[in-house]
Amino acid sequence: MRIVNDKKWNSIIRIAYFIAFCLTEFFLISGSSPYSSLLAVAAVCVGFFLDKNLPIALFICISILKIPLNTAESIIVFAVVIIVFLYEIRMHSISALRHYIGVASIFAISALFSTIFGLNPSLTAFFFFVLNWICVFYIAFCISKGQHQLIFYALLLSGLTVLIQQIINPLSFLEEGAILNSKDVATAIAVPVFLFVWIVINERLSMIIKVLLLVLATLGLITIISTYSRGVLISLFVSILYALFAGIRNKNFLIIIVASVLVIAYFSLADVVVDYDRISANLEGGNGRTEIWRLFFQEIWNLGPSRVLFGCGPGGQIELSIDNTYAHSAILDYFFSFGLFGFSFIIYILSSVLARLIRSKSRFFIGLYILNIFMFSTHGNYVISLFLFLLGICMGAACDDSSFRKEMTFRL
Repeated sequence: MRIVNDKKWNSIIRIAYFIAFCLTEFFLISGSSPYSSLLAVAAVCVGFFLDKNLPIALFICISILKIPLNTAESIIVFAVVIIVFLYEIRMHSISALRHYIGVASIFAISALFSTIFGLNPSLTAFFFFVLNWICVFYIAFCISKGQHQLIFYALLLSGLTVLIQQIINPLSFLEEGAILNSKDVATAIAVPVFLFVWIVINERLSMIIKVLLLVLATLGLITIISTYSRGVLISLFVSILYALFAGIRNKNFLIIIVASVLVIAYFSLADVVVDYDRISANLEGGNGRTEIWRLFFQEIWNLGPSRVLFGCGPGGQIELSIDNTYAHSAILDYFFSFGLFGFSFIIYILSSVLARLIRSKSRFFIGLYILNIFMFSTHGNYVISLFLFLLGICMGAACDDSSFRKEMTFRL
């Protein structure tokens, strides 16, 4: 007779591995240690032998924590992830994803043309862009097969690591040479906050656990407010409202929850030093986003039809800007970088995934999709990691015909 369930014991080992990795990286990055990237590569390589999905999950942690890898280290990490992916697709069918992979392959040809004839040609940027999209399909493959636990542990633990960093050293993203900027901090924390709220609403847990999760969600909300990331706050608020309306049948209880969230947000704002001049300017000018986009569209149009069709290539959009700014939109950046072909590709992927999720009534993943689109419509670029990770998760859920996608669970 077995005293310990092997499956549960293995899950505990994996979680302990994640926690040890995230905490070690936290201390190494905080101390600006040169060993951070070496540990990250070693963790991925060792993870290959512990669990077939650990490398992609650790890659998610590495990307969210922005562990600085050099080119050689990045190639090693990508190589391990892709080797596991190739092994997995030999063992399991990818028929559900075949359509999306086909569309992406056609787009890759167009993107290569954009790279070669772009304003700032960089085959290296194109190469890593393709590798990132391979990881997207690997994540989608894992989710479509119901192998979701490690991926969500990675999102949770890396987000919590960022939250701990901000609790210990508030506003560290303002420090000179900070690895994470304010948007990185806000988006990393927004995902676990949404997950915690969803778990509290939908999972049968003890009251102590629910209170703990709500406390963590509240700390996350306060931290996001301190970053002045209004786009992330709006995204989180909309996605949580969706989760509340979709998950709570007692509307009186729903009103109490929404009121509580508003009260918490109000008192949290009162504790933050508010720059009223900045807020006033943002209300009048839309935080400068509309002006940036107008200038980008104007410049790319002036460059002629070829740029409108194929864009400026990966990294080439910097030539469109003043003071080397970026497009401030992961979605629009597909147009500026890859032209109408790239923009059509990302719009098709996003609309197709959403349509499938709505047809299957995947409440959790629709909420996650809402959070992702709202956050990165006004932030990021074509290769921003978290946007791609969340898109891969939603794509996998859209291609999954099991009941898993409808009622998300986080049990070990």
